[in-house]
Amino acid sequence: MLRRAGPLRLVGAAERRIQGDPKAGQRLLQGRLLWRGYSVEAPGVAPWDMEVPEPCFAAEMHSFGWLPDLVSTGTSEAQALARDWTEDWLTRFGQGEGPGWAAATIGRRVLVLLYHRDVLFPWGGQGDLGRSLYGQILWLERVWTEAEGTESRLTCLLARLLAALHVDGRQTALPQILRDLAADMPLQEANVRNPEAWARTFFLLAWMRADLAEAGHPVPDALATALAQMVPVLRTLRGTDGGLPRFHGGGAGPVGALDRALALSWLRGGAAGDQALGYHRLTHGRSTVFVDGGTQGTHLSALGFELTSGRRPIVTSCGPGERFGPDWEATTRRTASHSALELGGISHASEAVIRTERRRTAGATGLNLSHDGYVTAFGLVHHRRLLLSFDGRELAGEDLLATVDRAQEQRFDAISAELGGGVPFRVHFHLYPQISVTEHANSITLRTRGGEIWEFRAEGPVRMALESTYFLDDPAPEPVLSTQIVLSGRASDYATRLRWTLAKARQTPDAVRDVEHTQDPVLL
Repeated sequence: MLRRAGPLRLVGAAERRIQGDPKAGQRLLQGRLLWRGYSVEAPGVAPWDMEVPEPCFAAEMHSFGWLPDLVSTGTSEAQALARDWTEDWLTRFGQGEGPGWAAATIGRRVLVLLYHRDVLFPWGGQGDLGRSLYGQILWLERVWTEAEGTESRLTCLLARLLAALHVDGRQTALPQILRDLAADMPLQEANVRNPEAWARTFFLLAWMRADLAEAGHPVPDALATALAQMVPVLRTLRGTDGGLPRFHGGGAGPVGALDRALALSWLRGGAAGDQALGYHRLTHGRSTVFVDGGTQGTHLSALGFELTSGRRPIVTSCGPGERFGPDWEATTRRTASHSALELGGISHASEAVIRTERRRTAGATGLNLSHDGYVTAFGLVHHRRLLLSFDGRELAGEDLLATVDRAQEQRFDAISAELGGGVPFRVHFHLYPQISVTEHANSITLRTRGGEIWEFRAEGPVRMALESTYFLDDPAPEPVLSTQIVLSGRASDYATRLRWTLAKARQTPDAVRDVEHTQDPVLL
């Protein structure tokens, strides 16, 4: 049982930093919840009473992840519902009952409640909810070390810090919280290649820095050092649209969130580098290309790439599937779910060795890459060459499937004979859902909503076709049907080469005034 605590007295002002989704909030008002591929229609039912057959659903609902979505709608109806659900939770679970008392869940809930104090405590922290929140803060001090993973531990630390800054009587806990924070550095595991996970870690650190500074406290050296180490990585991974590349389980991130966190870090300057976390960056003019040239693990996207022009993504991956359920999560790990080459209808091996070389020609900057993830299965090494012109108007690519020694030739000969002559391959170019596509005899025209026109052409022993695909990323509540360009053929010799280009049409100017507002507004 959670011991009874005294009244909560709030001091100072904490800026709300958690960004909700207004569309998700509107669905909640209508009694509809979309979560990890499940659609629940339950008007008038509190989140913890909705039936979703996922063990982590209860933790998500009891962490109050729905509260920012409701508040972001900006309506009095949503705020009233948020208070009703909070009071219902307090009545039923506020004394320590139910599944919402794991350390990570408490940390998230305390953080959300404190950041939304203006909605839940419009007249101060008096009453049962205030006493419950104070008790939760005290309980979090006891159990926060049980939280597992970088993001969960940081969330608990931030919740403790926010309480120490803005709850009367908790100021004496601040020195210990700062010592705990320093002891937990470095917080980001070296083997994490999910760009969005890095960004979420950075958000929490930047919020800590901002909350301390706004309350008039110095920023600890450990926190400043961690931010300084992460800023160059995230600047390198920031595309021209302000988002992140969609690789290894990560999405682009909430619109504007990365830029706001970079501003809160107060670390100015520092140009984007050529690579970070194993992702190589090419950028000229309005165009940015990211290529996966790092260790693969469970996400098999070797040599996959993404292309953004201005604030418009053009070539992407299918995106992160975890939030849409286990089946989508497994699907989006496959090589075919990335803008990469798939051989023999299977994903490449996870232990693929990748080699990269950066090069510069008279008119372009490029990358030469290769991986051996198909050598064991088919005896072939995949080589990919990418060149981005200095004006950013053309991306030229070359894919080569080749053997490099006699053992690989023998393996290729055996499997080729087994498959009836050659090994089938497919080169995928997944297009962002807002791209309009027109197919011609020898090319495909792509049009962005910002007014740019790009032409895709290919040459070599391939068939070019348009096929359907799916795009999965926030803020889409469900998988979105989209289009992909597929180059298909058979590797029937020791070396099979194909070339392709994606270039802006001549009638597209270098500078496009992209004024069409197609994204949802960001509510701050």
